Amino acid sequence: MIPMDLYEEGLSNWVENFLFKGVFATDKNLKIILWNRWLEEKSGLFSEKLMGKNVLEVFPETIEKKADRYFYQALNGEPILLSHRFHKYLIKIPPEKDFSNYFSEMQQTVQIAPLISNNILLGTITMIEDVTERVYTEMLLKKKAEILKEAEEEAKKERDLAQHYLNIVGVIILILDKNGNIELINKRGCEILGYKKEELIGKNWFDTFIVDSEKEEVKKVFKGLMNGDLEPFEEHENFIKTKSRGIRIIHWHNTILKDSKGKITGVLSSGEDITEKKQLEEILKSMVITDELTGLNNRRGFLTLAGQQLKIAQRTGENMLLFFIDIDNMKWINDTLGHNAGDIALKNTAKILKETYRESDIISRFGGDEFAVLVLDTHPSNAQVLIERLKENIKKQNEKNENGFKFSLSIGFSIFNPENAKSLDELITEADAMMYEDKKRKKYNE
Repeated sequence: MIPMDLYEEGLSNWVENFLFKGVFATDKNLKIILWNRWLEEKSGLFSEKLMGKNVLEVFPETIEKKADRYFYQALNGEPILLSHRFHKYLIKIPPEKDFSNYFSEMQQTVQIAPLISNNILLGTITMIEDVTERVYTEMLLKKKAEILKEAEEEAKKERDLAQHYLNIVGVIILILDKNGNIELINKRGCEILGYKKEELIGKNWFDTFIVDSEKEEVKKVFKGLMNGDLEPFEEHENFIKTKSRGIRIIHWHNTILKDSKGKITGVLSSGEDITEKKQLEEILKSMVITDELTGLNNRRGFLTLAGQQLKIAQRTGENMLLFFIDIDNMKWINDTLGHNAGDIALKNTAKILKETYRESDIISRFGGDEFAVLVLDTHPSNAQVLIERLKENIKKQNEKNENGFKFSLSIGFSIFNPENAKSLDELITEADAMMYEDKKRKKYNE
């Protein structure tokens, strides 16, 4: 039989030289009596310099961290387990090089226990496990979980925001699958069609809403698009049936939808209800609405178009600006330079207004030397921007020196707010008053 002391010697040798954990022991006075090779390699402190020294004096941070009490608890026979979650390290040991950018000290799990032999308390024994890699992995997993949660929350915000945008735009937003069934429709689409959203999802668009006279032809074209037999077309108009508003005319913008492999899956369409616009176009055909000299809308054309646009803007919640503009010194131009010069001034004003405002805005010669412009769907803060742009275009006209006189315009404007809507007459009166104030200031400064 092998003597017991040989086993003890072999075990002690293994702990001291081969165990892949740090182990040190103290006597009852906390003087170090064992410091194994693992601790030597990791800490850079060698056992011959530590033997007989008090562990609390060698590592004063244990006192600073109030960890000295754990040794005294062990001397009282109470084993202690210090998890890295609560106690990052017992004694300062540099981390492995791979983790030095993330931790200043090795992350440790520590066990401190009473050292007992034959029921006699000899001192303490401490085992240190390097858990830096585990802590780093847990940190990464936690960060990944946070990122995933943030991404999920951000995606939800984006979905909610997208749905909000879909609901506030003043046009129909419609997605049809490859069979023409409704997959998505926004609030405006439901309002125009006269149905609740849940009544529409899954219904076949062509069988339900396309007028009978066009149904078969439209279905045939849609099938050709979905099969890739026809070239996609971005815009078209057709008649649709609604629940309570009768037949409406919709102007569509279309985008073919494809999956990640390029396979056609359906179509995304935005549709504007242009029924009133079409009706107005028919009315305007029978009216003289153009000023012959400038080619702009005349007074009647402006009042008709602007009045209709006010109704649309009030329904869709759009802001607008109305500008009232007058040529300065028009009487002097006609009396001094002749009516031909006056006509040139009127034409140049029309040219400048077309350069300043958008094609979609309603520009008119309101009468005599007065002009009116209704700027559609714009923020009130853009008024000053447009005035500065108009003044810049006037300056460019004067630099050409084609008129034989200094060309000048007086400008006023008013704001249409759908939440506190004013009539067209009120807007014109307000802009006209501001324009005359501008003219007075110029005369005062002359």
